Amino acid sequence: VCLWKPNPALEKCWARILELLGPVEGKTCLDLAAGNGRDVVYCARAGFVCVGIDYQERQWSKIDALDVRAREELPEEELRRYG
Repeated sequence: VCLWKPNPALEKCWARILELLGPVEGKTCLDLAAGNGRDVVYCARAGFVCVGIDYQERQWSKIDALDVRAREELPEEELRRYG
């Protein structure tokens, strides 16, 4: 299972998002209802500065766990963007 695979809806429109935005370096991505945070990590890997928010407290531990795993597995140059 790929940890960084985004939501299918994001994956479907990803090329169009990048086309509309141009270079993403330094641009911020806000993920509302972030769930476990997989879209945040996916966008961070593409160069966005990311913020993930979820109102359900049970999701916070999932986001934290994914954050720890991402920091362990991402290459150093991606970690600088991920924050």
